[in-house]
Amino acid sequence: AWAILQPLSGLLLLLALCLPWWWLLRQALGGGSPDREPTGGSLLRPSWSRIFGPYYLYRTPQLALPWLVLFPVLAVVAARCWGEDRRIRLLAFLVLVPALLLSLGPQRRWYYMLPALMPLCLLLAAAWERVYAEPQRWRGLRRWLAWALPAQWVVALVLVAGLALWADPECCPDLRQSLFWALPMAIALGLGYWRSGPGGREPLAAAAASTALFLVVAGSVYAGGSGLLDANKREPLAIAEMLALDTAPGIPLATLDTANESFVYYAGRRTLGFSNGSRLSAWLQVDGSGQDAGLILILRRSALPQLPPELPRRRLYPGAEGIDDPLIVLALGSAADAVTP
Repeated sequence: AWAILQPLSGLLLLLALCLPWWWLLRQALGGGSPDREPTGGSLLRPSWSRIFGPYYLYRTPQLALPWLVLFPVLAVVAARCWGEDRRIRLLAFLVLVPALLLSLGPQRRWYYMLPALMPLCLLLAAAWERVYAEPQRWRGLRRWLAWALPAQWVVALVLVAGLALWADPECCPDLRQSLFWALPMAIALGLGYWRSGPGGREPLAAAAASTALFLVVAGSVYAGGSGLLDANKREPLAIAEMLALDTAPGIPLATLDTANESFVYYAGRRTLGFSNGSRLSAWLQVDGSGQDAGLILILRRSALPQLPPELPRRRLYPGAEGIDDPLIVLALGSAADAVTP
């Protein structure tokens, strides 16, 4: 095991890669300790109290869309072949171990499990291979697949039809057109499947055809309904890009009662975070007669009453339309005279 793992040389390589990064991070923070910063690992600090959190166990299979329908098959095959198929054990460990380790931390981010996507897909392929290599042993699963695989495009069509009818046509004018892409494929797939029957090798053809349909539907929904589905995600990005281009880096940037991670990343600037208006006032040193500091503040429109009424302000970003409680950007205090609206 020592010769295979090479722990001494591995540790030296790890230090050579990581120590310079930590040193540069500390310099970028002005000599401050990175322990309490998100980049210092505070968001991944483990705690045994979170070990039973199921997030990464139910969120990881969603990475394999549109193959979710195969996971019941995988569960049955893995339970019956755990002791006889070494491939399934190895691939399952490559998926389960990082999922359980990440469950110990406070973060819930699905993309942390993206490195497990390849072993997850190979695990599904191994289960599928066993089902079709031993037809007598897995007769029940093959019969279930014969109906479950075509059923997924029915679900996809129902979802896209409901979304197209519910969405505002002015917000997403192309969303309803996505049905014209999906309906002909659905009819062709249904006719072909009805003619071939549910026996023999047809479930494999149904899998390929229904997967193609699913991807067409999902792609058309994303293209036609992106204004509806991604408005809340695009809003911080647009604000961060505006601030990065149009404001001087010397003016402090802050958020009030909203997450600041997106602005740190996309604007490339340190962003303060205030949980309430009193903390913001204390930082600005507002005492009723004026102010000693200024900053650019990002907040939800509903949080405006938390600001001191006597504080000079200038609106830089009015807020996106079509959102109930949009983000707005204000230049406060001395920054109100230092930036152009």
